[in-house]
This record gives sequence, structure tokens and C-alpha cells, in this order.
Amino acid sequence: MLLAIAYLRDHKDADTRTLLVQLEHSLIADPCGRNGELWIGRSEMIRLRIGLLTLVFAGALRVLAQDIGSDPDEIKMTAKKYEFSPNIIRVKKGDHVRLVITALDRVHGFKIEALKIDRRLPEGEAVTVDFIADRSGTFPFQCSHVCGLAHKKMKGELIIE
Repeated sequence: MLLAIAYLRDHKDADTRTLLVQLEHSLIADPCGRNGELWIGRSEMIRLRIGLLTLVFAGALRVLAQDIGSDPDEIKMTAKKYEFSPNIIRVKKGDHVRLVITALDRVHGFKIEALKIDRRLPEGEAVTVDFIADRSGTFPFQCSHVCGLAHKKMKGELIIE
């Protein structure tokens, strides 16, 4: 328990730090304890449990806010023999991104290896690819279904700023 408090003490959120300081002050060490054990009174234990539940609940709310906080940025794309259009996609870090990709001429694929995305694109069918742009960088994408002699040239870049 004390290790968890020590770990969370370094958290950057001021509210979390304030709560942890209050929790630490509510712990009572008995100088006459057996084998140096930490003794916590009943009311302190209740405060500790409430405080930890509050931390867990606040963390869960942050995660939910990131996942469903905003509508996704929808980007329509097409795939046809040896090209994606657009072949350069720019999004902001933290955005919920939705790519809607339609293969116009035959079956293609869409793969961003770094983000573990690999989808089959049936001809004429819009396929939706949702993800959170959780890290900055330039990530190449490519067709993952052999579509002809110049298949390896069918690629583009996802830029997360």
C-alpha cells in the first residue's frame, strides 16, 4: 500500500498530489508496533480506501474522456491500382481518427504496421478504420493485398503532429 502511495506521489496532477499528502498524513504509525509494522486505525483505513477509490475513479474518467471525448476526425480515402488518395494524412496527437477507405477497382489492403492496423478492402465497399493517434511521428502505410506488378509502390504516410 505504501509503495502505491509513493509511486502515485510523483504524479504530475496537483489534485492527485494533494489527495496523496492528505492520505499520508492520515496514516498513523504506532512506535510500539510489532516488528515495525504499520498500524492504521479504523477511521484512517476508511479514509485511505475512499481516497484510493477516488484516485481510481478519476483515472477511469480521464481514460473515458480521451476515448469518447470528441467526435472522430473522419478522413475519406480511396484505393485504386497502385495508389491511395490522399497518400499523405496529417492528424494531431490525441485525436480520434476515422479513416473511411473505399477500394475502387479491386480488392486492396490497408496496413500501418507501427499501429498494428491491417484491414482488407473489398472492391466498392467502404471500410472504416478507427484509432487514437496516441504518439507523434511519421508512420508509413501500404497496400497489404497483392494488387499487381507495382503493388509495392502503393503506399503513403500518416503524420501525427
